[in-house]
Amino acid sequence: EFAFGSAITADRIAGNNNQNAFYENKIRNLDGKGHGFNWVVFENDLKWDGWEEEWLVSHDELVNAVSWLREQDIQIRGHNLVWPGLQYLPDDIVNNVNDADYVWNRINGRLDEILNYPGLKGNIPEWDVLNEIVVNTSLEATFANVPGNTTGRELYADIFKRAREISPETKLYLNDYVTLTLNNTGGGQYDLKKARIQELLDAGAPLDGIGFQGHIGGFPNGIPSVLATLDDFYDSFGLTAKITEFDLPPIVTEELGAKYLEDFLTAVFSHESMDGFLFWNFWDVATWQNPGANLFREDWSQTPAGDTFIDLVFDRWWTDTTAITDTDGLSVTRAFKGKYQITYFCGGETVKDTLDLTKDEKFTINCDNLQTN
Repeated sequence: EFAFGSAITADRIAGNNNQNAFYENKIRNLDGKGHGFNWVVFENDLKWDGWEEEWLVSHDELVNAVSWLREQDIQIRGHNLVWPGLQYLPDDIVNNVNDADYVWNRINGRLDEILNYPGLKGNIPEWDVLNEIVVNTSLEATFANVPGNTTGRELYADIFKRAREISPETKLYLNDYVTLTLNNTGGGQYDLKKARIQELLDAGAPLDGIGFQGHIGGFPNGIPSVLATLDDFYDSFGLTAKITEFDLPPIVTEELGAKYLEDFLTAVFSHESMDGFLFWNFWDVATWQNPGANLFREDWSQTPAGDTFIDLVFDRWWTDTTAITDTDGLSVTRAFKGKYQITYFCGGETVKDTLDLTKDEKFTINCDNLQTN
């Protein structure tokens, strides 16, 4: 039920142009027992420029990757709809950045195309609607002079509202990096992120969740400060959150990376606001810039961080238990939320069933339909 995942590239999977059998296999089978990531996010393939210019894959190849992932029962985050820095926007928007009508029409077209694109629509349950708006403010001046606007940031709420109109079922996130790094628990960009969230909520934006990127720069800050940040945002806004782009800097040794990952991931998994944790990459060859917490080295040998992740997610946080009912036919088991296979023995027969456990509930097994006495 909790999202455990990573950024990936669509070209390396599903028979696409840079197919890598090891890469593809690890996504769905990290522990050698058929258990892999249950969520992924495309690193660049859905970004505005990456999509329109088809950087690594064609649209057909991307849809093929999405189809393959869904066949594996792997969920997909959309990243991202609008990244409002000039360096991240298509060239024609840069060239017309002072024309608010032109820019809005392009944004609206972007939302309409990507949220309705055949093969993507219905297969991407959540999107980072806006990315890094604290430091990427290129469009604020464009829209500050639009009648009725005062800051230009009114655009951001309009984007959220339009995304909701187009795709009512999609969860909509604000994603940023300015809160979890370097003991950043207040002041400066930290407070600006909170202010931007409040502005969106005050403007009626349908904001469903907060993305904390988790690029831990410099030397990793202590877990108490991480928990303080998560507490602060949850107390302030009550919104669901995810760690969306976790990595550690190269200065971190493999041993320290494994220990820090254990502590960080435990803190995140324990926090009531959190429903997911995604690495930004998991293999040294396909990494953005910080390999400190990657799960696999270049030769696919597993790192200590890989050992730690697999131990936590598929062992310590994995329920595999046997229960015996009492004379009233009752048994109680405490289990992590998720989808289970249940094998039960009733009147000499063995029956298998599935249970999707998302809350405390009673599960009744009726033996009357079995061919027994």
